[in-house]
Amino acid sequence: MKRITSLALSAIFTVFFPGFMVLSSTAAEAETIVYEQSPGHFGGFSSDGQFITVADDFQLSQRMLIHSITWWGGYLSSYLPNPADDNFTIRLFSDDGGKPGALIQAFDAGNNASRIATGNFVNPPDPFVGFEGRPEFQYSFTLSTDFPAEGNTRYWLSIVNVPSSDSWVWEVSGSQINLGVQRSFSDPVFGPWAPYFDNTAFQLQTNQDLSRLTVTIDIKPGSFPNSINLGSGGTVPVAILSTPTFDAAAVDPASVTLASAPVKLKGKGTPMASIQDVNNDGLLDLVVHVTTEALALSETDTSAALEGLTFGGKAITGTDSVRIVP
Repeated sequence: MKRITSLALSAIFTVFFPGFMVLSSTAAEAETIVYEQSPGHFGGFSSDGQFITVADDFQLSQRMLIHSITWWGGYLSSYLPNPADDNFTIRLFSDDGGKPGALIQAFDAGNNASRIATGNFVNPPDPFVGFEGRPEFQYSFTLSTDFPAEGNTRYWLSIVNVPSSDSWVWEVSGSQINLGVQRSFSDPVFGPWAPYFDNTAFQLQTNQDLSRLTVTIDIKPGSFPNSINLGSGGTVPVAILSTPTFDAAAVDPASVTLASAPVKLKGKGTPMASIQDVNNDGLLDLVVHVTTEALALSETDTSAALEGLTFGGKAITGTDSVRIVP
């Protein structure tokens, strides 16, 4: 299907296909972009939460606290003045088989999202038909509560806007990552949802310090060599050691992985972890138990790397030797 590049064509597609028309970092200096689908400048999706709601998915490689969101869009009628006020609602959903699932967090941004004219276009000018182009705006909003996105977990972002006049469109992205959005033509929270092609343009930012702190770890504390039978099932204990300048109890056990294997969860989803002095230096260490069968190791590996985050969002990493045995 050809994407819309003129006002005349957009009118046609609005009738027969309701709601569809066809980086540099903009985060505050203290923030870091952790996910981006940049604007494509060839159209957008109507998303008003009344007749149509649009959601797009994202997935991060590690656990991250999302502090703010930036997105791009504009207004349907290029011949009307820009609306004086916007009324944005931002929703974040879990994934349910490739479509939005349970609502996790919702933010009523209202007219408090910043709006900046970029000088670019959602739909470019088309002199052949006398179309002057649909101006593009960049919006951003700082979440009232950071959204804790787990690593390697699919989420869905929905942004709707009911401006004081005109109709709003969420710009399409030129990115081909995780291609495809979901649209609801009834309930903006419960759906049902229907798949569509293209992506939307947005960024996710964090204000975490992403520089990694190297820590000392001890795989299978009290034993050497650290022999692991990958087929044995169960768990492998790993100690994160405290020092006079580092308190291992500050590490979030739920964020820890060893060779990509997560910490095993007990009843009610509690991480299998404990605080104890494993090396008898008078400092309390954090001991976690990772799932053996999830270890991304092979018979030739001689070391395993641990990654995690402190409760304050500081990234940590550590490495210890291993011996893979049959």
